[in-house]
Amino acid sequence: RSNSASGNVQVEDVNLELYSNTGSGNYSFENFQGSMQLNTGSGNIMIIESQANANCNTGSGNIKIAGSDGKLGLNTGSGRISLDGAAGSINANTGSGQVTGKNVTVTGHSSFNAGSGNVSLSLAAQPSADLSVNAGSGNSSLDMNGFKFKGELVMQCGQKGGNISAPFSFDTKEVIPQGRNGTIRKTKRFGNAGTTIQVSTGSGTAKVSK
Repeated sequence: RSNSASGNVQVEDVNLELYSNTGSGNYSFENFQGSMQLNTGSGNIMIIESQANANCNTGSGNIKIAGSDGKLGLNTGSGRISLDGAAGSINANTGSGQVTGKNVTVTGHSSFNAGSGNVSLSLAAQPSADLSVNAGSGNSSLDMNGFKFKGELVMQCGQKGGNISAPFSFDTKEVIPQGRNGTIRKTKRFGNAGTTIQVSTGSGTAKVSK
């Protein structure tokens, strides 16, 4: 257990279970194995080349994950979340920042969400679990990076101001009434697998690339 008012926490080359809180300090982890619960008011969190089950929370800081895998819960109120070479079950959420994922491998149920920022995700392998990419008022994009998908693709956008872009036609299209602004929902099935990918936005563009 570690607690700090404003100091930074830096950990390298260890295997342990960590619970830590800091008011405004930053967290930095490299070659870490184990589990961690991290909470900071305004600091940044960085995890590099690690294998961990991590629950990371910051009020206004940024979160960076590189070359790491595990069950990752990443939450920031107004910061950016960036992932490069991450793998596992990943849940990344920001209120008003950006979420960017490159070379991501989805092996467990994963979601990438932004309230008012953009969300972009590029895959490093065919997803083997349910995946959702969602933006409230920004753009949401998923690049399959040449990997084929087996299962159902669901794309949604707001009827007023939203847009859906994909390099193929859809099997179904419906408009779901929701107050003054309904939701356009399009689906496409690839094979009989039970996996579902959802890409959605409220007032931006929801896009899927092959």
